[in-house]
Amino acid sequence: MIDVCAAIIEKEGRVMVARRKQGAHLEGFWEFPGGKVEKGETPSTCLARELEEEFGITAEIGPYVGESIYAYFEKEIRLLAFLVPRFKGIPRLVDHDKVAWLLPMELESLKWAPADIPLVHQYLALHSTSEYYLKEAKAYCMESGGFDASALYAPFLSKLQVNAHILDVGCGSGRDSCFFQQKGYRISALDSSPEIAAFAEKKINAPVEVKSFSEISAIGTYDGIWANASLLHCPAGQIEEVFKKLVAALKENGVWYMSFKHGTAESFDELGRFFNNQTKASLSKLLESFEELQIENVWENSGVLRNKKQRWVNALVRKCRSSA
Repeated sequence: MIDVCAAIIEKEGRVMVARRKQGAHLEGFWEFPGGKVEKGETPSTCLARELEEEFGITAEIGPYVGESIYAYFEKEIRLLAFLVPRFKGIPRLVDHDKVAWLLPMELESLKWAPADIPLVHQYLALHSTSEYYLKEAKAYCMESGGFDASALYAPFLSKLQVNAHILDVGCGSGRDSCFFQQKGYRISALDSSPEIAAFAEKKINAPVEVKSFSEISAIGTYDGIWANASLLHCPAGQIEEVFKKLVAALKENGVWYMSFKHGTAESFDELGRFFNNQTKASLSKLLESFEELQIENVWENSGVLRNKKQRWVNALVRKCRSSA
């Protein structure tokens, strides 16, 4: 397996893509630029080096987007994509004969290198969802802040000691963190939306970290992880890696609650948000792949949202031993 990094470079609402030149491997195909990770490099240092060498730009490497595994003849590559929100310089061409700046909605019209296709889909899923929360942050927080989640708290909190440390992943309005605070628990909260994080900070009167799921790096830190209707925005291509990070962040004997919308496939709702839907069987299968976890319960419930009945799949798990 060869690790290769790719840059999803954003500028003024558009994304930079590059076409492989005649005579090059995959000539005529479009790709997100990048290159092979050399010995001793991290993905971020690799990508910064490749963009400097191939395009003459100095790039700021941002959050991880996802990965794609693909076999080109005798070589199998793992393509790791990262956002590049800022760069300096004017891109030059070395291994490519054309660069284009496209709106996200235009990306699927290109003839993509096969390994890049899953990354296009993952990026579009994340982009459309983040755009919604950027535009509707206040409305979303006001709406979700009024939901009654009390029936979900008891099974989770009954597994925790007094003064336990809880990570609220994708904390949204801060509704749940606020409840936990009032019950005497220590809270760390994060959300990938700066606008929503700012709203939650006022609610809980404490800092809320602006961070994506893939940027979680804590090891053995939390007694409990609360992921209520948040991991459902994580694409299938990312979710196993994100689960690994969250398992690692839990202390041994720590507990983790999560919920997903019920469904058998990924989908977008009428608001443009992406969802990685689950069934009891699919979520159980995913959780069973982690030897460190013991499943306490997987169950369904339903509720009414915007005058529509919705089915949910919930899980409560315990970390029974330390991660390898």
